[in-house]
Amino acid sequence: MLKHRADIDGLRALAILPVLFFHAGFTVLGGGYLGVDVFFVISGFLISSLLIKEAQSTGRIDFLKFYERRVKRIAPALYVMLLATTAAACFVLVPADLTALAESQLAALVFVSNIYFWQKSSYFDIGNELKPLLHTWSLSVEEQFYVFFPLLLLAIKTRSTRFKGWVIGGLLLMSCVLAQVLCYYKPVASFYLLPTRAFEMLAGSMAAYLMSTPHMMGRLERIPEAGHQFIMTAALAAIVLPMLVPVESWALPLPGVISLMPCTGAALVCMLGYRQNWVSRLLSFAPIVGVGLISYSLYLWHQPLFALARVRSVNHLSQTDYLYLIALTFLLAIASWRFVEQPIRALTLKSARPLWLAFALATVALMGVALALILNKGAAWRFDARELALIDIRDSGEKETKRCSGWTGGGLKVDDACRLGKTGPDSPAPSVLVLGDSHAAAIAKSVSAHLSKFGLAGVQITYLGCAPMLNVERVDGPYKCRDFSEKVSKFIERSPNIKTVIVSVRWPLVSKLSPFDNQEGGVEPQRFPQYRVLGGSESPMMRGRMAVEKYLFMGKNVVLVYPVPEVGWDVPMTLLKQATAERTDITTSYDVYLQRTAEARSELDKINADNVYRVYPEKHLCDLSGDRRCVASKQGTPLYFDNNHLTDAGAEIALLELDGLLARLSDSARAEPGATALRPH
Repeated sequence: MLKHRADIDGLRALAILPVLFFHAGFTVLGGGYLGVDVFFVISGFLISSLLIKEAQSTGRIDFLKFYERRVKRIAPALYVMLLATTAAACFVLVPADLTALAESQLAALVFVSNIYFWQKSSYFDIGNELKPLLHTWSLSVEEQFYVFFPLLLLAIKTRSTRFKGWVIGGLLLMSCVLAQVLCYYKPVASFYLLPTRAFEMLAGSMAAYLMSTPHMMGRLERIPEAGHQFIMTAALAAIVLPMLVPVESWALPLPGVISLMPCTGAALVCMLGYRQNWVSRLLSFAPIVGVGLISYSLYLWHQPLFALARVRSVNHLSQTDYLYLIALTFLLAIASWRFVEQPIRALTLKSARPLWLAFALATVALMGVALALILNKGAAWRFDARELALIDIRDSGEKETKRCSGWTGGGLKVDDACRLGKTGPDSPAPSVLVLGDSHAAAIAKSVSAHLSKFGLAGVQITYLGCAPMLNVERVDGPYKCRDFSEKVSKFIERSPNIKTVIVSVRWPLVSKLSPFDNQEGGVEPQRFPQYRVLGGSESPMMRGRMAVEKYLFMGKNVVLVYPVPEVGWDVPMTLLKQATAERTDITTSYDVYLQRTAEARSELDKINADNVYRVYPEKHLCDLSGDRRCVASKQGTPLYFDNNHLTDAGAEIALLELDGLLARLSDSARAEPGATALRPH
């Protein structure tokens, strides 16, 4: 059944190479995602072939032997990588990130890291490209599949051939449909979890099942040479062509229907590759087979190397940097295959007891290292007082921003919103609402201080990652943006005491739908936001403008905080990485800011009413006429706690205009229409 093993290794190479170059930033093509799908098909085919053959010949499945083979195949190289990655991370990662790495290592050791990364997909969680063990999610999915699939084969081993085919095919179809549906409603869960990934491994299992039936093998043997070559060519095209499509051009989300093409192609190659033709000769080409042989180790090593290099570098890694990293990945993979994978897999033992003992001891040791790092809070003793102060700015900024906000890991409490401004028994009813996403949450403390100056009270309603927009849902994570916007509108409508709404949003991210590149080496590691606009063709930015106009129509004063300059560099971490002698304040181009925010500013400028007021943070954070630079730190003090959120010190500078506005608004519950309106430049 597996005489064409060289073709399978070639198929592995076809899967791993796009993954490497995608994650190295050389391409935005879809192979970086779909390559994993092909790996799942290959895995399903190979493992199912062995299990089906065993069940057919012996009438049983030796589970102990099966998992013994899995341990020898997966664990040694994985554990070496985990140990090396943790050791290197101790020299690179700050305490919070090292703690997160240790948590993900624990999850990987018990093969639930897919569930861990699904649960950790929160707004302030470090970007995926900075997570050294993110790739272990796919190993966890595989091992979870191989807990249940052998049991399924054992349960149906006495049933008819047709029944077995219907069971495997039915589960495949159900998993694919579930993946396609959840991609729209729970995309992160759909990406990471077994029920929505099972169809990819089941495609390989179905290929193995069909090859195990004499009737099907007879049909395959009778296919004419020309027909066989046509099918193999079409199968190769089904694998390669979707990989050549840019990710942003995909009309359908992943996984789901879009995955069926490469999965079907890979399954056909697995079934038909035993007969010689130009496709099998290509896949059997020695250098391609060589890459396929080390593909598991390549997959293991690429993510830790790329992630730690990104964390260590101040600037975005260049293509030359990535070429060096790819070369290093290959060297480590070859060493891992030669000195770890091969010797362990070739090991013959009279008893499996030494293997299980070694596996248990290694697992406990790695768990002990991870637990020690977690209990010691990421080994904070590695840093001096100045460095810890910079690290604390980032950590405390995130905690403070989360404290009074809804986010993907916590609910939104509109009716129990945090109070701002004047407090105490003689405090007035809240008349000001601070509304928006994390940018509003970041300035809320500063706004509260401004309100207190004028004896005003307010409330904060913010949701991290969600701008107030009419009938728009963010679908790239477990967000509830539409629910947030609807609750806000109802709250404002039924709150006559709320006279003024201060709206602060990271509008450039809404309008551009892409992370910020300061064009000087600073590119933020944040995933692309994806929105689904309901009931119309307007852009998300236009729907945001419409939401603000709705508040104005309700008779509220609206204070629009224009876009805060983004930085691209993580400001505290960049200052931390600078040598003491090289330490300089961080600045970015004002012209890049204008280019980045042009569309957002244009939409905000269209909001024209007597009761709209405007605050321009760039007036005070940027030099508008001299060197045309925007400051992100002053005398070594960060004005941002990451790459785009203001610290309290930064907010005080950015909101200098707010005092004048509040002074006018505090004279009465509502300002005279138009009397104090500030028009755009």
